[in-house]
Amino acid sequence: MSKSIKYVILFLLGLLTISCKKDKLAGDKEIFIGTWTWYKTEKKYSLCNPPSITLELTPLSEDKTYSIEFFEKGKVAFFENFQELSKYRIVFAGFDSTNCFDSNGNPLINYFNFTIFLDNNSGSRIQGCISADTLIVVKNFPFPDPEDACENYTSYFVKE
Repeated sequence: MSKSIKYVILFLLGLLTISCKKDKLAGDKEIFIGTWTWYKTEKKYSLCNPPSITLELTPLSEDKTYSIEFFEKGKVAFFENFQELSKYRIVFAGFDSTNCFDSNGNPLINYFNFTIFLDNNSGSRIQGCISADTLIVVKNFPFPDPEDACENYTSYFVKE
């Protein structure tokens, strides 16, 4: 085999390794591994013109179930009514034990703050806080980000 073909093969293998970047769930990030079931979402309106109004959405009120499953090998799958909607590689853009607050602004103890890029795409992400038994998502699932900056969703999941 000529040297140039060897270099091309090595280059392609290196490119493949880089392009398939994902974060394995190890160390503190193992807290994600498993299935998380949605039990409520707080939708807040009129944040720009107080007083704000909070509407609670639940599986009963929406007639839907949602769940998220994280896999040790660095993948996540999203489900609606037990049907897989999508599956992605995950890359952590942030993960630390600071800046986790409940919907009233109170600090949450023993939680990690996270931002995950789906398929390493900063425009497609989920973010929130996680503890051993609760996952709080403030960006992107199960409800899309509102176009109006004066509204937001905070969704709560429990570990199965």
